[in-house]
Amino acid sequence: MAAVARVGHYNDPDMLQVGNTGLTVTEAKSHFALWNIIMAPLLAGNNIMEMDNETLAILTAPEVVGINNDTLGKQGVRISPTNTTGSEVWARQMKDNTTVVGLLNRGNETTSITVTWDMVNITNATKTSVRDLWTMSNIGIWTFLYTAVVQPHEVALLRLTPLDGEL
Repeated sequence: MAAVARVGHYNDPDMLQVGNTGLTVTEAKSHFALWNIIMAPLLAGNNIMEMDNETLAILTAPEVVGINNDTLGKQGVRISPTNTTGSEVWARQMKDNTTVVGLLNRGNETTSITVTWDMVNITNATKTSVRDLWTMSNIGIWTFLYTAVVQPHEVALLRLTPLDGEL
């Protein structure tokens, strides 16, 4: 489905569940992160008149919503199969030559998930800046790969910016 997605033509996986019963805060953030990576329309599926502050913070997280609003219009995809621990790596190329990466832990145990620059087509770059989009903070500069410790049902949502090469 990603092959046919572009600006003005979006795949819609149905209803955004953030703010509805049944999801923990971690699961709601993961749901919203993946929703933005796949460029799905952002239509709140909850009762906005009764929304709590945590839900509002998730739905209005500026750097997360910014993923969805990227004008390149290229839908993100899962770039690694689910492994035995339930880990997946998702990626979306952005217009500003950065890559947004979601490190998803579908499992019930905390696990380490690694993304390599080769996995996300960062070529000719050894050093890459890694930014956490939920906390809006720079994690640091990494060489060739980054590994995050990811809690159960969590997505570590990152922006990778090559410092000495091209995508």
